[in-house]
Formats: sequence, C-alpha cells, structure tokens
Amino acid sequence: MAGSINQPWGITDKFVSRYGKVWANTDFVTNDIHQNEFRNDPMNTQVGALHVGNIKIPMKFKHVISESSKMNQLLESLVLMKPKKDQKFSITILNKTFELKKHEITRIAETLETAVEIIPRGYQLGLYL
Repeated sequence: MAGSINQPWGITDKFVSRYGKVWANTDFVTNDIHQNEFRNDPMNTQVGALHVGNIKIPMKFKHVISESSKMNQLLESLVLMKPKKDQKFSITILNKTFELKKHEITRIAETLETAVEIIPRGYQLGLYL
C-alpha cells in the first residue's frame, strides 16, 4: 500500500501562495514493501521516494534515516544564524543539490522525520503485505 506523507493534493491555493510551490510539493511517497525484504534487510530496502519540488529522489530506509538526521542538524544551525525570510541555502540530498529557503528545509526535515517513524510502524502493523 503506497502512501503519501504530506498529501500535497490537499494543500489549498492559499498555502501554496504563502509558502511556495516547493514547500507545497514536498512529500515522501512510500513504496509497496515486501514483508520479507524489510524483515531480512530493513536498511537496504527501497522504501519510497522524497519529492522536492519536481524532483523525485528514490531512497532506501538507511538514506531516509541519514538524511533526516542531516536536515535536523542543518535546521539547528539555521536557528542560530537567524536568516532573513527570503535567504536561500544550498543543500544536498543524495547527490542532488537544491537552493531552498529555511521554511522549505523545515518541511523536508519534518517529512523525513515522519517517514522514519511511519515506515517501521507500517511494517509492524502488516500494512505492506
């Protein structure tokens, strides 16, 4: 059962105009995961794809964990910097580089953090059978 974390189709035009298309289209879509594959080698299981703007980045579970950690560390450093609202930062996600604002980076960090939590739960509940 493939699923979307942020369900971007449900975001209103008001939020798209306020936060931008990159923010609105950021999502993590899970794959249909075979139970034996996740049980035998969870870290190397292809669990889904991170969507940032129009870019789709396929990820294994180990990538989701590492990129989530990396984004959270980046956010901690950005809080100390107190950047201007429109200031952009260059970030890299699995060899793909993006120029993003702080609120867009926050959206990616939250999305990846949620993915880290729900993927093992889905396996435990048997949703990927």
